[in-house]
Amino acid sequence: MDKISVMLDIKRINGKIHKALTNGIKKYNLDITPVQGRILMFISEEDEVTATDILDKFNSINKSTLSEILNNLEKNKYIDRSEATHDSRKKIIVLTTKAKEVINLLKENFEWVAKKVVDDVSVSEYEQFKNILSKMERNIDELC
Repeated sequence: MDKISVMLDIKRINGKIHKALTNGIKKYNLDITPVQGRILMFISEEDEVTATDILDKFNSINKSTLSEILNNLEKNKYIDRSEATHDSRKKIIVLTTKAKEVINLLKENFEWVAKKVVDDVSVSEYEQFKNILSKMERNIDELC
């Protein structure tokens, strides 16, 4: 078993998924990235969201990268930040009208790409793949 090749395969597939998501977003002439789109979808699914909530959900994003992403989303009028009523030190992130208008387009794009990725994969193959990925992730978590 060529273990290095497996890592490179996963990276290559991830890159292709990212490219497909990007191409889909471009079709709608949106000025956001797939990561920004996923964050907007997460915000749309929650009642109150802080930067800490996003970091907890997307553990592959570090604090400075998230700050940059949120600044860009705010600059492009997709989000607003306001003080939490219960703690003025916390900033609540809310979607703007502009963001709410594109959420369904983003969801459609993500769902379409996800469907295409597993188009000819059986349910049992998909479950087996998810189990293998979970094992690999646990192994990686031990290194981090």
